[in-house]
Amino acid sequence: AEDLKDRYAATLRDVLKDTPGVFVETRYGQELRLSVRGSGLARGYHMRGIEVLQDGVPWNLADGSGDFYEVDPLSLRSVEVYKGGNGLQYGASTLGGAIDFVTPTARTAVAPNLLRLEGGSFATFRASATESRAAGSWDGLATLTYNRSDGSRAHSDSRDLYLNGNLG
Repeated sequence: AEDLKDRYAATLRDVLKDTPGVFVETRYGQELRLSVRGSGLARGYHMRGIEVLQDGVPWNLADGSGDFYEVDPLSLRSVEVYKGGNGLQYGASTLGGAIDFVTPTARTAVAPNLLRLEGGSFATFRASATESRAAGSWDGLATLTYNRSDGSRAHSDSRDLYLNGNLG
């Protein structure tokens, strides 16, 4: 969580790039190739051999493949990587293991209100706002993120809007 706090994280490649044994490379746009310990390297698209979870809930499709571009890096508290057999407790039964994207609750949030603005080359702009509240035994959190970039080449522009939330 501390590593993610001040890191530029436009995609999951930026989040996982320094994790030993994890290979993440941009295919095109937001599509990424993800491999843990060599799993699924022969795949040209999607993902194979890794159980992907958010807060312990599986995201993989029925055939074991999956996409994870729906994960907003700015809405994460931490990322847990369980390589190989360490992922068995989460349903992973292949070489790759499991990756769990953990989102904060109002009780684990850094602050009740957060606003993050970023800008850069090629008309890149990103804004993220998080609001969380806890009252008695109830708590709730919502994060809204907007990304925009014209990209460095033709057809490499992107516009993304993410909404993540939880109520407990």
